[in-house]
Amino acid sequence: MRTGKYQLGSFLENNSVDQFVVPEIQRDYVWGINDLSDFLAYIKEGFQGGEGERPYIGFIYAYSYQAAPRKYILIDGQQRMTTVFLLLILCYMRAGKQLPRFLLDSGTMKLDYKVREQTHDFLRDLVAFCDSRPELYNFVIEDQYWYHTSYENDRTIANLIKNFEFIRTWLSGISMEDHSKFVAFLEDEVELSYFDIRESEQGEDLYLYMNSRGRPLVTNETLKAFFLAPCGDKNAKGAQWESWQDFFWQHKKSDSENADAGFNDFLRMVQIITMAGRGDSNEVIANFASGKSEIKEATFEDLPNDFDALSAYFESFKWMVEQPDIAAFYSGYESPGYLTSPKPAERRQLFYFTVLPILAFINFTGCRDVETVLRFIRFFYNLSRKSQTVGKDISSNLPMATKLMIEYSGSKTDGFDVTDLTGYASQRTRLINEEELMKLKIFNNPPEGMEREAVEEIFWVAEDHWIFQGEIEFLLNASMDKKSMTFSFPFFEKSWNVFREIFQSEHGEYKQLLTALILHGNPSIQVSPYYYQNYDYAYWYWIVRSYRKESLLQVIRKLHDRPLTDLDVIIRERAKVIFSAHYSSVEDLKRESVFSQQVMILALIDYFTLGLMFEKGIYTVSKDVRFNYGNHTFFDDKFQIFNVKRYISDGGSGNLMHLMKPILGNDENLEAVLWLIKNG
Repeated sequence: MRTGKYQLGSFLENNSVDQFVVPEIQRDYVWGINDLSDFLAYIKEGFQGGEGERPYIGFIYAYSYQAAPRKYILIDGQQRMTTVFLLLILCYMRAGKQLPRFLLDSGTMKLDYKVREQTHDFLRDLVAFCDSRPELYNFVIEDQYWYHTSYENDRTIANLIKNFEFIRTWLSGISMEDHSKFVAFLEDEVELSYFDIRESEQGEDLYLYMNSRGRPLVTNETLKAFFLAPCGDKNAKGAQWESWQDFFWQHKKSDSENADAGFNDFLRMVQIITMAGRGDSNEVIANFASGKSEIKEATFEDLPNDFDALSAYFESFKWMVEQPDIAAFYSGYESPGYLTSPKPAERRQLFYFTVLPILAFINFTGCRDVETVLRFIRFFYNLSRKSQTVGKDISSNLPMATKLMIEYSGSKTDGFDVTDLTGYASQRTRLINEEELMKLKIFNNPPEGMEREAVEEIFWVAEDHWIFQGEIEFLLNASMDKKSMTFSFPFFEKSWNVFREIFQSEHGEYKQLLTALILHGNPSIQVSPYYYQNYDYAYWYWIVRSYRKESLLQVIRKLHDRPLTDLDVIIRERAKVIFSAHYSSVEDLKRESVFSQQVMILALIDYFTLGLMFEKGIYTVSKDVRFNYGNHTFFDDKFQIFNVKRYISDGGSGNLMHLMKPILGNDENLEAVLWLIKNG
């Protein structure tokens, strides 16, 4: 059969073709109801639309079998061909007619499956039954004698049955009066293009022309002809392409997921790397990667210029997917099948940033050392979590990260190590900032007596902490000797151990810790609403990243060689020093006008008495003079101080002055508390 454009009927009736065969190498018939429904709706839309552009169902790729020239091996188009085959069979059966010769001729089906013998047997028996008993249009497949229970485990058979039944139901939406017209429309108006992969003449031009009109094909199908056209061994290359499609089908996340989506996304990744490698602007690359440009899918012009170059990318990606340790890393931080399952739009840039620099590195260097690759993976994944730098605008940082690894890959031939990136920090301070430089230098020159792996393990575990989220500058800077500018690993390890013990859970109880922090400084950070003074005393994410961290560091240092239970001792020691120096009487307490100091006084009085101030993990305190909640003030400046959560839900009862009135309203009780604080 010659390459060209055909109506469906003339394509199936072509005298040079006895049969289209789905070979063993092909994947199963995997179209689900969504694919099927969309395909049928497109055809029905053309039928009901009257005169206009004919429905166009894309390219079919095949080649004739040398041992039997009238048999054509399907390379691409299996899903559409199978669906059309079932549709026509049901159309003739619904009309009560035997099947025409272009569907079944002397027992030979126009479409046959060689994926598995039982798939062939099932399809043969189904078609023979429909041809011989058209009056039994509503028969149940599973009730027939030729149906075997072993078919239940065959994926293609299961989908053939499901889609057969769906098409039968769908046809009921076309009246019997219109049925014959619909069958004629299918055969005479629905168009397709056939491409014989043994022919290269006119193939590419025809492909471009045909794909410019009608319904667009799946991206990887549209690109297939471009890559195969110049190849001398189209048969082998076509089979190789099909094996790539099969790879993404095997690794798709669920039965409902379209396998083409994974392949298409892989092609997008290759295009982004190609654009970065040829020096396209960061803006152009970022717009394509984020879907902001007019071009949404991979295009031939922006992919590698030959089949073998694309094949190298695939082999690099396949290696990544099939390495258990690499797959486990991504699965552990994200989800199973992370590498091959396309991401929703809001997660796609994160995915590209954590994968594309690695794919570029593996492809251009040929590195296949898992430990080396994992270190680079860890580096870029960790960068993606820095929400105030790289993670804040990950789309614009993606081109820079990809270009970095392309440049690095082109500068070395062996001895690859993530610590080499210290030499690329210039002009890349967002990707390789001071924290990353410090860590890479420590990895390259571990503390005396320590193996690099041990240092990496501790740093990586710390980076994964729910507060740090990839940024441990808080601990790194605290462990630097400011005079000698040397890093003290023992100090880091002690600080990290204390930090980890304190913050074991996001939902932990930090009432005692907050009292200790308030006594060592002011850990609070102003938060919304801003129309009154509203402060969060336990916004840990910001505390460790701001100048407010000093009070936490002081407490951590004091706990280096002490158990966490000594927090009470630390509180009492610190309170004794502060109160002995500044508050000799109750009047001194009331005269305090600095808000942070007022909170400290209340926290300490509360700690030694009622224990209400930070009850049930409510760590936000506000200062408000907008309303008068009665005579519940304590300090001379008459400000109302509230626990904000109770303030919102309980109104005036959230007033700490009111809650603590049994103590604050009794000077005798206060004197006793003051004496207790000063005397430990």
